[in-house]
Amino acid sequence: MGDAAVDRLSGAQDRRDERPVDTVKLLSAAAIGLFAGAMLTEGCVLAPYWRSVSPSDFLAWYAANDRRLLGFFGPLTAAAALLALVTGAVAVWARNPGRWPAVVAAGLMVVAVLIFPAYLGALLALRRGG
Repeated sequence: MGDAAVDRLSGAQDRRDERPVDTVKLLSAAAIGLFAGAMLTEGCVLAPYWRSVSPSDFLAWYAANDRRLLGFFGPLTAAAALLALVTGAVAVWARNPGRWPAVVAAGLMVVAVLIFPAYLGALLALRRGG
């Protein structure tokens, strides 16, 4: 019996077809995990500090550190969102058994990205004194 016949009988060929999807799912899960950890750190470390200072001190701190924050959170958020979207699309295209959780993860990352402009708008309003 040849290798192709053994692969067909054992399902190895089907499993090899899933490897690209599994790789993208793993990368997406890692990026979303890093994103979630960063958000948790921001919420548990930075936010309490921000709440403890006056609005003028917060705005001065933010003005001094906004490039650092955006330089860290921007690429991390973009990578997590893009990988989640790619994973959802690839999983649906490949009819992967985990396609619907991948689509939900992609949707949640899109929501997380869309929330940022609202946050930024509130911060700018605070900066303007409104």
